Amino acid sequence: MSFKYVQWDDCYSVGVDLLDKQHSHLFELTNALYAGCRRGETVAREHFVDTLHATVDYVTVHFSTEERIMEKINYSDTANHKREHADFVKKVMEAQKELEEGKRGVAMKFVQFLKDWIVSHIAVCDKNLAEAFNRQAAAVKMNA
Repeated sequence: MSFKYVQWDDCYSVGVDLLDKQHSHLFELTNALYAGCRRGETVAREHFVDTLHATVDYVTVHFSTEERIMEKINYSDTANHKREHADFVKKVMEAQKELEEGKRGVAMKFVQFLKDWIVSHIAVCDKNLAEAFNRQAAAVKMNA
């Protein structure tokens, strides 16, 4: 079994299957980025750039899913949650720019940021969103 930089665990579960599956996949992408960083400089850069693009594409889908849930339940913390998403996108753009400029150490720095961001974002923002979603779902069931 290969080394995992960040390992999905049930402690990260937010209790919404779709979000948990997406979060688990983000962990896999983070591990793929980390694996790319451990290769030789040229290979690492190419692998990292390809995987970064896949990560950006997937994060776009994931954020869209979360934001649809926020709209659907009229989530009270939507503005803050969307701001976190926007800040993340800004950080990704900065990393891409630094890579294009040929700065060294960008890939590993970004992987560390991604790991920390995903774990903390899930632990706070996404768990709060999921709790609101599950409360509303329970209320709908009780009224049915």
